[in-house]
Amino acid sequence: NLQSALLTFKLNKSAEQPLCFSEQGLLLCAVSYLPSGGIAAVGDTAGWILASEEGQPVKYAYAERKLLGYAVGEAGLGLVLQSYGSSAGGELIVLDSSGRPQPAIPFASPYRDLCAYKDGFLLLTDRHLLAVNNNSLKGTLDIPPDGRLVAALGDKAIVLGLTMLNEY
Repeated sequence: NLQSALLTFKLNKSAEQPLCFSEQGLLLCAVSYLPSGGIAAVGDTAGWILASEEGQPVKYAYAERKLLGYAVGEAGLGLVLQSYGSSAGGELIVLDSSGRPQPAIPFASPYRDLCAYKDGFLLLTDRHLLAVNNNSLKGTLDIPPDGRLVAALGDKAIVLGLTMLNEY
């Protein structure tokens, strides 16, 4: 059976054993440091936040939803989830630096990409760019339907499309 493990090492204490966290049936996709110093781990069925060197990770199970995308930023770990069987829409779940899930931000259009932006996230769908900040939807822009990727550049959002690059 599949088992994923996350080992954390204290580099200033080389003789100390690393902390190990593992789970059966979870495939880890990515591990990243949070700006707060904690660790975010993204798996196919759950996300983990390890807020301190000594504690246990806080687990957020996706519960009958599939992972479409994720991003790590000042706000924490952003997870884009969609119910199995759905072909469009979903919700953005933000886990703050302590692992607490914030209220879900639903969206109806097909998902394209997610990136960290200031203290929130930019969510790109096939026809909209959504700005999420402080755990609420702050704005929506209509965009050309060929957008595929979104990135933050200072105070601007850059959307890469099939035929053009747009700055918002």
